[in-house]
Amino acid sequence: MNMRVNSTYNAYQVFNTNSPGRARRINDASYNGQDTFTLSVQAEDYQQARRAVSRVPDVRADEIDRVRSQIESGLYSVSASAVADKILQNLNSIY
Repeated sequence: MNMRVNSTYNAYQVFNTNSPGRARRINDASYNGQDTFTLSVQAEDYQQARRAVSRVPDVRADEIDRVRSQIESGLYSVSASAVADKILQNLNSIY
């Protein structure tokens, strides 16, 4: 989900206290002086997912350490067919 302002004029209108919409709200008898902000369900879901992802480390240090020690000791091996399968999977996902 991309969130962006489509034009600088729209951004200006948000902060423009002289805009007709702002004046009308302030002079409206039902306006209680409290601005409110409500997130859409999609925005709330996005924020929740973003918080969950931010708690996960970028790298799996334990896995990196395990593979590094196998490589250094000469015990790490990958079959040619496993490499070929991964290459084909990546090509299929691109096309």
